[in-house]
Amino acid sequence: YFTPLVSASMGMASKILDHQQQMNLLDQTKTLAESALQMLYAAKEGGGNPKAAHTHDAIAEAAQLMREAVDDLLLTLNEAASEVGMVGGMVDSIADAMGK
Repeated sequence: YFTPLVSASMGMASKILDHQQQMNLLDQTKTLAESALQMLYAAKEGGGNPKAAHTHDAIAEAAQLMREAVDDLLLTLNEAASEVGMVGGMVDSIADAMGK
């Protein structure tokens, strides 16, 4: 799941001319990967048990953080779209990775 995200982010960063935008893209990709990992850990702790109510808040919080990370990354990609023109493929790769 992380491989397409990392591959697409590195490919996009290599096409961006502005160093600051490159750093923003890579930082936000890192944040997204970290939030996805946090969500995986929270879901693993819950173990699919509906009676483990103490884990529900952690899972919901991790999901919200992941949504925010995706929104931030998409905003950065939209800003870079005017400079490069290959954002569609990366957005598709991210959507595919998130859908798995």
